[in-house]
Amino acid sequence: MSLKAVLEDSVDYIENFSNLLEKEEYKQKSVIYFTADIPIEIISAAGLIPVRIPSDANGPQSQYNTNSVLQPFICSKSHQFFDFISKNGKNLIAGIFSENHCDSLQNFYDVVKMNKTLDDDFQYFRFLLPIKRGGKTETKYYFKEMQRLVSWFENLTGTQITFENLSSSIQLHNTKRALLTQISKYIRDRDHQKITMSEYVKLKLLTDIIPVKESVEILNKTVESISKIKSDKEQGSTLPRVLISGSMFDNFRLFESIEILNKTSIATDLSFISRSSDFQILVPELETKDKDELLMNLAEAYIINKIPDSVHHHPGRRLEYLKNLIHNHQIDGVVFIQYSFCDPDAFESRGLSLHLEKNMSIPTLTLVTDPQLTNLNQMTTRVEAFMEKIGDY
Repeated sequence: MSLKAVLEDSVDYIENFSNLLEKEEYKQKSVIYFTADIPIEIISAAGLIPVRIPSDANGPQSQYNTNSVLQPFICSKSHQFFDFISKNGKNLIAGIFSENHCDSLQNFYDVVKMNKTLDDDFQYFRFLLPIKRGGKTETKYYFKEMQRLVSWFENLTGTQITFENLSSSIQLHNTKRALLTQISKYIRDRDHQKITMSEYVKLKLLTDIIPVKESVEILNKTVESISKIKSDKEQGSTLPRVLISGSMFDNFRLFESIEILNKTSIATDLSFISRSSDFQILVPELETKDKDELLMNLAEAYIINKIPDSVHHHPGRRLEYLKNLIHNHQIDGVVFIQYSFCDPDAFESRGLSLHLEKNMSIPTLTLVTDPQLTNLNQMTTRVEAFMEKIGDY
């Protein structure tokens, strides 16, 4: 399978996501989840399909009818999420909502549960995240929540989640993450870039909405296809390099519009990309068959080993992480992207921007948008002006 064919399939899957869920292999087997903090390995171990809703799930620039349920100042991603499950809940077996992530999600579960437009058979799980990350207490807290999630899925499906199927699920997701990381290196290597960021985003979005085993098969073929591509060393090394940083932003159309300018190459620090791919989970020897040990390894990976985010980690740790990215990937400028009314990203980007410009002479730009990218043309114009600014540094 060629890279071009994979990418064409990706866009088709994303834009016709609702239709995908109506297929027999997906219907009543898909579990929708909101953030990268959900242990999707448990969903797969239950014999179900973890599905992350892409921004273009209802087609480009689709409109949401949620203002009667959610306040207008609730983040636009929450509006998209609620709109989607309102329209497609009948095809989903369950949804997992993570709390203690932001104000929008704090009461989201109650809003969804009380809404009368949702299918009565649609099940909800309220996953309580530890507010802070990185310590033993938080890891133990997350471990207990996963035990509760395992029991919930066992009751929901009538099937026990054993050590064997959980370890198998973790190994599959580890392989998927490793392949995505391998592909991302073709972007991060400034002198040998073989794939554009928009292509990578499409690929990542596809692997977030199809079964993990199928994802691994596609990614293996993609790696083989990319390895045969001849990189343009001269072009890759001369273009200004921009780091896109943000939380839940995942719309490939912005990356396409930037790449069309032919003025930059792109690296990312986005939640659904690096923070959900750049880590591995230790699987103990099969002879032990200790499911709790496996769950604890899972907890440590999600709480301690994951890349720091804007919500649960000290700003200093986020800053050090960004500084390392800038140094390692020869970044010339940073673009912070946030969804409208996303307070965590808004609070973080201001401080990081000031530090990068004042102390490191790295120009920055902050863009605010919504999942549908209704202001795409305006953002593209601002990015083009930003590239001219980089040229002046």
